[in-house]
Amino acid sequence: MPTSLAACAAPERPARTIVWLGTDPELGGKGGDYFHDLAGEQPAPQTMDDAEAEKLWRESERILADVLQVAS
Repeated sequence: MPTSLAACAAPERPARTIVWLGTDPELGGKGGDYFHDLAGEQPAPQTMDDAEAEKLWRESERILADVLQVAS
């Protein structure tokens, strides 16, 4: 994982895939698929774990509630 902004890709590079997905008529109906660098990719196995997704959702809600309480 990059440790500084200088190590990250320029914004144009990841934007290429987003623009491609939004403008290529052959990609219509590909919702739910994963794409990277103008190509489809298999998601990592942990991204398909519904129990882990539920835990992440609950923890995210807890953190957001804490942040909103501090901000008010």
